[in-house]
Amino acid sequence: MLKSQSVLRIIRSILFGLWLCPFPVLADSVRQPRVLLIHSYHAGFEWTDSITAGVMGGFKDNGEQVRLFIEYMDSKQFRSEELAEQFRTLIAFKYSSSPPDVILCADNNALNFMLEHRASLFSEVPIVFCGINHFMPEMLGGASNITGVIEEPSYRETAELALKIHPTANRIYVVAGSSRTSILHVEHFLQSVRNLEKPVEIIPLQNLTKQEFAEALDQVKKTDILLLFGLHRTRDGISLSPRESYVFIREHTEALIYTYWSVYLRGHTEFITGGVMIDGEVQGRWVAQTALKIIRGTPAFRIPIVTVSPNVAIINFQELERLGLADRPLPEKVTVINRPFSFFETYRLLVWSVLIVVAGMGAQILFLAMSIRKRQRVEIELREREEKMRVTLNSIAEAVIATDVDGHVLQLNPVAEDLIEWPAAEAVGRSIDDLFSLVDVRTQKPMENPVQEVSDKGWCHIRTNQVLLVTRNRDEYRIAGSGAPIRDPQGRIMGVVLVFRDVTEDILLQEKLQQGQKMDAIGQLAGGVAHDFNNMLGGIIASTEMAQIELRNKKDPSDLLELILGAADRASSLTSKLLAFARRQPLSPEPVEIHQPLREALNLFSHTADKRIRIHEKMPDKSLCVNGDFSLLQAAFLNLFINASHAMPEGGDLYISSRTVNLDRAYCDASVFELEPGDYIEIEIRDTGVGMPESVLGRIFEPFFTTKGVGKGTGLGLSAVLGTLQQHGGMIAVYSELEIGTAFTVALPLTEQEPEEEEGMPTEKLCGSGTILVVDDEPIMRITCRAILEGYGYEVLVAGDGIEGMELFKQEAGRIDLVILDMVMPEMNGRDCFLEIRHLSKNVPVIISTGFSHLEELADLREKGLFDIIRKPFRRTELGTMVLKALQEGSRGG
Repeated sequence: MLKSQSVLRIIRSILFGLWLCPFPVLADSVRQPRVLLIHSYHAGFEWTDSITAGVMGGFKDNGEQVRLFIEYMDSKQFRSEELAEQFRTLIAFKYSSSPPDVILCADNNALNFMLEHRASLFSEVPIVFCGINHFMPEMLGGASNITGVIEEPSYRETAELALKIHPTANRIYVVAGSSRTSILHVEHFLQSVRNLEKPVEIIPLQNLTKQEFAEALDQVKKTDILLLFGLHRTRDGISLSPRESYVFIREHTEALIYTYWSVYLRGHTEFITGGVMIDGEVQGRWVAQTALKIIRGTPAFRIPIVTVSPNVAIINFQELERLGLADRPLPEKVTVINRPFSFFETYRLLVWSVLIVVAGMGAQILFLAMSIRKRQRVEIELREREEKMRVTLNSIAEAVIATDVDGHVLQLNPVAEDLIEWPAAEAVGRSIDDLFSLVDVRTQKPMENPVQEVSDKGWCHIRTNQVLLVTRNRDEYRIAGSGAPIRDPQGRIMGVVLVFRDVTEDILLQEKLQQGQKMDAIGQLAGGVAHDFNNMLGGIIASTEMAQIELRNKKDPSDLLELILGAADRASSLTSKLLAFARRQPLSPEPVEIHQPLREALNLFSHTADKRIRIHEKMPDKSLCVNGDFSLLQAAFLNLFINASHAMPEGGDLYISSRTVNLDRAYCDASVFELEPGDYIEIEIRDTGVGMPESVLGRIFEPFFTTKGVGKGTGLGLSAVLGTLQQHGGMIAVYSELEIGTAFTVALPLTEQEPEEEEGMPTEKLCGSGTILVVDDEPIMRITCRAILEGYGYEVLVAGDGIEGMELFKQEAGRIDLVILDMVMPEMNGRDCFLEIRHLSKNVPVIISTGFSHLEELADLREKGLFDIIRKPFRRTELGTMVLKALQEGSRGG
């Protein structure tokens, strides 16, 4: 075994020398780390030499080239303060000009020396210690940048190892001299072996004369265990070397001897059986490895001190065999020395090398056979995969075209053949420019070759409804799709794959969906529109009758005629807006001042919204244009307003605001929408309604998803809004909190083109004063009612809403004989106003005036004393008759 290790060392040395030979200049030019090893004792002392061997082996095994300097304090043979001072002077003289990078201290005296003189010698140099007995952190005195490994005998572990080898032993003899160190070792041993798993008698043999030792050893039986701490000096002053101690003990007993230091085993294997031993070479290797960590950049204070001595379990097979114990099973992790010659153990490396070579050759043969078999399988799998890929490609419902980097077609599937109207046999090898062309729907101009765009940008995206594909037969298809690069293993682009989808049918369905959504919105607007129309028609009819009377009486009917004209114009304007909103036509992009469809939708919405919903606008005065369809944008905004009104069944606030923003490339690439960088108009529509939970918020744009009851919603409104905004290259986002409200944010790309100017709509001239209490939020109805009732001779008081009407009723309660209430009003509607009047007076007759209300909705008011209902528009005589009847019946009831 020793011979094979020597051979290996020689081979490693030769290889190491060969490695260094070609680079002498480099080796000399690089500064080697300097390490100073300070020994407490002298050279030739077995313990000291074993540490030195471990340090040198540790550096060599790690392949690090260091300059190792070794100094010996020789404190075992010579002890004096003067000698220590001279040693300090020597160290300062030799190393002050070129201090070491790391200092290694072996044993307590060396460490104490460096702690005392560190400030004057090497104040900043890290210290690594080993072989320290009875270590306590206080020994360092708070010094920093120090680490190391302690030396502590494995008292209990050695006793347990001996008992495992000698399970029948009942006594352990502990042999130690009279030195203070020996006495301390025995004390520590006795403390550590308390409560052993097997109860044994511990008999200390210490601090005896040589004769007393001889007599005591004569009593030690062959089956007993003897633990030796050393007999360096007996009580009668006789000093014994380690070998003299072993010979002396063996003369008096045949018991197996165990010890705690590997240096006692070296050269004395005919006496020592083993033990869990402190090994100087192990300690030396540890400090060398730790020094290398520090040299490579790890601070010493980050390397924890090893407080468990790294001792080694060793058993001398020769001694076990002497006592007939060789067949005993040994514990794991035990190093066995002096085992009889074994070819396998001695030439383990050679045997394993031969086995590895043979196995390698067999594995190589097996590998070649498997490779051939694998290649055959791969070829079959490749053919199958190509067939599967061909089948898969042919099964894809979208057109797939693969090209090289120059745009020449390499492959295409049947869907692509049908779309571009080229068979694969003719298309392969041609440039895609020869097969089809792409045209921008809005500008009707040819678009960039998508292969070139992928090569330049690394991707391309063809947006729905913006690209027209023109085939060889001049057929046109609306398409959407994308392009991506085909890369080789090094990441270089070697081709492009284009995926097109024919969306012509989808666009037609989308247009039908939008048209259907318009009609759905008109249905929801019908009630409010009917109310507005009836107000206007009522004013027109009544004012016409009064104008006729004025003419017969030869009076000037100009005011009445103005009212008739204004109401007719307003009805005409409302009709035009409804017709424009409901018209059916495909997306016709043109410059649109974005606030016009927004305000038109808001105007339409205001006619149908609950008057308790307060509308707040905040829009810039400057003109901001988008390229889009006026009608579709108007419908999208109106759907958002209607959606907000449904969230506020008890009324609330609706905020509409707009501003300009700039979206950069990073934002657009991260968005789920197909956005292009540039300036956008951002419109926020925010309500103070009930809000939506997260479960609903994630689905509101799904077609046919609705939270309303059966028959109260189609679920198409927000999906149509989303489709419209995507067609316009925009986006929509929503944020909602329960019981706080919902905010929709719409963004549309701005254009520099200006729309043609349109004439503004005429405004109405409103006026009012009155007799009998007439409460109506529509000025034309207040004026008309006043004229009719004054014509009949009644005195009239008028109010513009429910709250104002209630204030007048309270102020003039003794004079008011009749109240005419409009049903739909802001702040306080007709129903609430009637209930307040009934709370104050049970006798005053009340007539409800309405343009659109189901009779069954007012049935409960009749039970509470409502006199009658008059529908708008009403004739002069109809109103007069109902008022006269109400006053007559009211006087009889009073």
